[in-house]
Amino acid sequence: MKHLIIILILLSSSGCGEIKKAFDSIGDEVTDPINNSVDDAIGDIDGSEPQPEIEAQKENPIVSGVQIFGKNGNLWKPVSDNPPGNLVVLFDSKFPKLFSRGCYATLKSGKKDFLWCNQPAGSNCFSNPNRMTLRGNYKCSEYKSVRVVCEEEKQTVIFEAPQGQKKNTCKRLG
Repeated sequence: MKHLIIILILLSSSGCGEIKKAFDSIGDEVTDPINNSVDDAIGDIDGSEPQPEIEAQKENPIVSGVQIFGKNGNLWKPVSDNPPGNLVVLFDSKFPKLFSRGCYATLKSGKKDFLWCNQPAGSNCFSNPNRMTLRGNYKCSEYKSVRVVCEEEKQTVIFEAPQGQKKNTCKRLG
């Protein structure tokens, strides 16, 4: 507790160099989580040590307009192998990341069927090659239309059948 009070006083009244001196005076009691020295624990405060670069994950592109099943790798497959007989959809490889708020198809009852990945916790939802693959929980005849809505913070992307085919929920597109 004594050390915490010293740190708080120094934070409110002095710069980073003084904080480092204070840590040095405390001794070996304070170390970073990996049991390195005090200098290692606070070295990046004064900019004396370079920060490792964090590899940026690819983001989904911002798209305008409706994406069409049957074009650009977007596939509506009404009868999958696993689980047997249920809907599976594959998306254009330009979508390299799961949609953060999920994807759903609407049932005839009005209920949303949130599509899921065949792997635990989305660990590898990409196949055929590198295409996001999501599965439904119902038979094709239970869906209202060939339409999937995918949401993330920056956008909502709608995938649907071409004109005139939106009600053909048991027909493969793509």
